[in-house]
Amino acid sequence: MVSSRKGIIIKSLLLLALVWMVSGCHSAKKGNDAFNVYEYDKKFRTKYIGAFPELAKEILDYTKMSEGICIDIGCGPGYLGLAIAEMSKFQVHSVDISPQAIELTKKYVVEKNLTGRVFPVVGDVHKLPYSDSFADLVVSRGSLPFWVDKTTAFREIKRVLKQGGIAYIGCGFGAGYKKITEDRTFKNRKPPKKFTHDSILKSLVDAGITDYTVIDDYNRGYWIITRN
Repeated sequence: MVSSRKGIIIKSLLLLALVWMVSGCHSAKKGNDAFNVYEYDKKFRTKYIGAFPELAKEILDYTKMSEGICIDIGCGPGYLGLAIAEMSKFQVHSVDISPQAIELTKKYVVEKNLTGRVFPVVGDVHKLPYSDSFADLVVSRGSLPFWVDKTTAFREIKRVLKQGGIAYIGCGFGAGYKKITEDRTFKNRKPPKKFTHDSILKSLVDAGITDYTVIDDYNRGYWIITRN
């Protein structure tokens, strides 16, 4: 009887410990994810938000596109895709691997009265949740350094683009850099790359992309424009 009771107590303690560990890990992970995303949002909406409409205009002017389907990869809180939707007739699909980022994007979609125009969804650039030849335009600002396998990512972008579609991918703020320097919040700071030019060229070739333009500008950032 004593051994049986002791065994029950031990099992109960082990179960409680397991529950505590699972809850603790889950809470810590959720807390870290939420902290990173919301801190990012707070920082960018305070300092850099004015750059996104300028960047969106640059993309639309460069591509000479104004309607169809646009995918914004690694959208974060959705700034670039929202700006493109406001300036064009594009239907924008905002994709991010972070559920918290997508929740923020959904919030801003409602605030900007873009429901039915912008569709936020959790997704990974390495396996985009879209059919072949789905989009006319694919954009991404800032997610490139975090792609684990750039060849696979570029191959996925090529897959979801229609014939004649264009992708505008990179880091920095493009034409929006001028807006930031006017506000004196980003002056004389070169955007970090975290990758090499040669590695990008190799990834493009390995992904089967032959028609591309690379812009490497101290102020505007590093941008890759590909055409299907």
